[in-house]
Amino acid sequence: ITKTVYITTNIEYTGPDATQADADAARAQIEQTWSGSMTHDGETYRVQVQVNQVVNPNGPRTPGYDNVIVDGHTNRMSQSLFGNGDGYQTPAAATDAGRPRRIAHEYGHTLGLPDDYHDTPTGSVPNDPSRTHDIMTQTWPDADGTLPGPDQGHYDQILRNHGY
Repeated sequence: ITKTVYITTNIEYTGPDATQADADAARAQIEQTWSGSMTHDGETYRVQVQVNQVVNPNGPRTPGYDNVIVDGHTNRMSQSLFGNGDGYQTPAAATDAGRPRRIAHEYGHTLGLPDDYHDTPTGSVPNDPSRTHDIMTQTWPDADGTLPGPDQGHYDQILRNHGY
């Protein structure tokens, strides 16, 4: 009725470097990047993403929350598909101006999206170089300053993943 798709995720930040400030920055990055608009069956829908979060550096895990371990010793961030397993995040990612969408990219994995790049000895290469501004391909701005984000194909896959 409201033409709104609601995506709500529970994330628990654990590990030695988990802080409320970084969790708040991560939540803002995810919600700002993934909220927007999409079409489904010829209709335009607003997408509203909400992240419920808990910061729990040392305690027992909270049932029903995807776990993200925040640790400055993390060399490469990761998140399992659909949040089925621990994710790893460096604390610097929440405020990284050079790659300001790394956390939003990892959140795409929580939604069931795979990487759209492959690694080579010299760095990461898009699987399809014609795709630009693609959050699952890159996490940095293009030469013109445009930040990557989700596109219709991402939202279509998310809906298919959940039976729509």
